[in-house]
Amino acid sequence: MEIKTRTCLLCGATAKCVYKDMKGYVEGAFFDIYECGSCNASFVDPLITSEELYNHIYDQGEYIPGYTRYFRYAELVKKVKRPLDVLAQSENVYWGVREAIKTFFGNRKDISILEIGSGLGYLTYSLQKAGLNTTGLDLSTDAVEKAKRVYGAFYEQGDLFALAHEKQKEYDCVIMTEMIEHVENPKL
Repeated sequence: MEIKTRTCLLCGATAKCVYKDMKGYVEGAFFDIYECGSCNASFVDPLITSEELYNHIYDQGEYIPGYTRYFRYAELVKKVKRPLDVLAQSENVYWGVREAIKTFFGNRKDISILEIGSGLGYLTYSLQKAGLNTTGLDLSTDAVEKAKRVYGAFYEQGDLFALAHEKQKEYDCVIMTEMIEHVENPKL
């Protein structure tokens, strides 16, 4: 059987198809999933990123495999005193965020952070609770509105590329967790 390959969108190496015709989140949508042996990135073909799709995911996410844990975290961080530490104990990616901030900025609280792809908003909120000035940015209007209702006015709806052109604000730190696989042109 021939293994399908594509060029990795991130590093340009050869990526192999590891799942063929995987059912998507919208009826009638099917995707092939590729993994790059060089940079370990995963991506889908066809890659579809639209506000409508993400609004659907955040509306139904607690029932979609792979998204349920995000909804658990969104509830959990509201109930604990130090949500960033709780997230860091839950998953390596959040531990990495916390430790990178400590490594690069020490105990400084005067830094400005942008979380791209903030989704439900719990990481932005957790960083805020740790005393760090953080703004969450997400493509989904629904996700941003829900995050604002639950956690406060720390969120903006929009596209990173549009934001970069519209606002020339500088950030000391930019965070993207589990997001690069959703970007149509990651090199850009």
